[in-house]
Amino acid sequence: MAKKSRKSAVNQSEDSASIAETACPTLRQDADLWYRILVLLHDLSNIGSDLSAEKRLSSTTHELYISAPYFTDSEAVKIRTTAIANITQAARMEDQRAKSFKARSSSIEMIPLEEAIHKRLADFFDKRKASGDSRPCGPHDMFPIYQSAFGIAKEELKDKRFLSRLRRTGLGDSKSQQGSAASR
Repeated sequence: MAKKSRKSAVNQSEDSASIAETACPTLRQDADLWYRILVLLHDLSNIGSDLSAEKRLSSTTHELYISAPYFTDSEAVKIRTTAIANITQAARMEDQRAKSFKARSSSIEMIPLEEAIHKRLADFFDKRKASGDSRPCGPHDMFPIYQSAFGIAKEELKDKRFLSRLRRTGLGDSKSQQGSAASR
C-alpha cells in the first residue's frame, strides 16, 4: 500500500511539472531569462544563509519579486503575463486524483502568472494590505508557488553547473556583457 501511495505522489509531482513545462515553454527557451528565474528561486530558498541572495531580494521593488535586479522591465512583464495553469484549480484537481494527466490538463484554466498568484494569495493580500505591508514572504509564500508554477524541482536549484555559474557571475547580465564585448 505504501508503495502505491509513493508512486501516486510521484506521478502527481510529474504531472504538475508537465503542466508547467507546457504552460511556459517560451520562458524555458530563453536560457538567460530561465537562469534568472532559477536565481530568483535559489535566492528565495537561501535567504537566511546567503548574503548575496539577501541583497538581491532586498533590492526588488515588485511585491512578487518579479523586478530588477533579476529582470528588466520587459522581462518582468513577460513573466507576469505568461499563461500558466491556475495554481489553485490545478491543486484541487490533483487532490481529487483525476484518472489521467490528459483529463486533468485539458480542463485546467490557463491564466497569467501574476493573476494566478493573486488568486492563490487573495486572503493573505487582504489581511496584509490592512496593515500596510502587502509583500508576501519570499521563502514561505512565494518559493512554493513559483516552484509549482514553473515546474522547477529542488534538484535543479542544486545543480553543480548552475551553482558554479551563480558563484562566478551572480545574475551576470550576459546581454550587456555581449554588447560590451562587441564594442571592443
